[in-house]
Amino acid sequence: MKGIFFTIITFMIFLGMITYITVITNSNIQRSNLTGERISANRIYYTWKSVSDNMKHVLNVYVAKLNDSAEINDTLPANKDFLMNFLKLYQQFINQIYRDPTIDIRFEDSNGNEVDLSTLDPKTLFQIKPMNVNYGYLDYGKNELFVKSSTQNFSFIKKLDLFIDLKNVFFNCNYTVTSGPDRCNKWSPDNSKTSCSGIEYCLNLNLTFKDVNGNIFNFPEKYFDIGGSKFSKANLDVKNITSSYFIIIEVGPLNTETVLHINLQNVQTNTSTKIQFNTTDFYINLASILNVSTVFGKKVDNL
Repeated sequence: MKGIFFTIITFMIFLGMITYITVITNSNIQRSNLTGERISANRIYYTWKSVSDNMKHVLNVYVAKLNDSAEINDTLPANKDFLMNFLKLYQQFINQIYRDPTIDIRFEDSNGNEVDLSTLDPKTLFQIKPMNVNYGYLDYGKNELFVKSSTQNFSFIKKLDLFIDLKNVFFNCNYTVTSGPDRCNKWSPDNSKTSCSGIEYCLNLNLTFKDVNGNIFNFPEKYFDIGGSKFSKANLDVKNITSSYFIIIEVGPLNTETVLHINLQNVQTNTSTKIQFNTTDFYINLASILNVSTVFGKKVDNL
């Protein structure tokens, strides 16, 4: 009888040890899985952020959201063919270096189809959501700069500040006056106003240029009626060592979704654009979706 009792006790102790070992093993496996998932989540996030940040470096554009304002610092123009090839090479680099059997990286359109970066529409390259205000270029030569908005969403824009630092030309007009035949601020047509009072689609614009000699000209006209087909156009007279030409400035018209259009005529510039909204509830995206995924999860979001 004592032998049977001893055998039962021994069996229960052994069973308890097996149960304990099983629990510890399962716990370690769960911890290992959780650790793997955390590592994968970190890898997904930092890979996504790295690729997204590098895209802006490739385009030589830096964007930020500061309270109620979107700020975009840009360098214009660019070599169109070089930039398009650079985008292709960057995508190849992503595919060959970043992407491997354990992580997938794709640039996608809104339908989830993989896209070629060099085919993205430069006119809507940077999108401010949800109001769909766009910052972009005529093409990847970055010689013509646009700020665009639909009529329905224009009311979100409170003010637009644009500072253009001219790197290789100087003013060929009198930047010390705002009247007279040799002034810099010649608008034709001219739909500038003294205020926005009573105007449904009125742009509050602060436009400033600095030439290569450090001279600064701030356009005195601050308010523009851009409703319907109304627009204002100015030709800023500049000159380099060998020739003179115009930088073309167009404010409106909103019926073409144009808020502001600058044709630099290949003048080298650094620009700082600040778009102030009547809300802080917005975000800035590149016109592509970046999908980074592993077996543990994925991050799919606009660039």
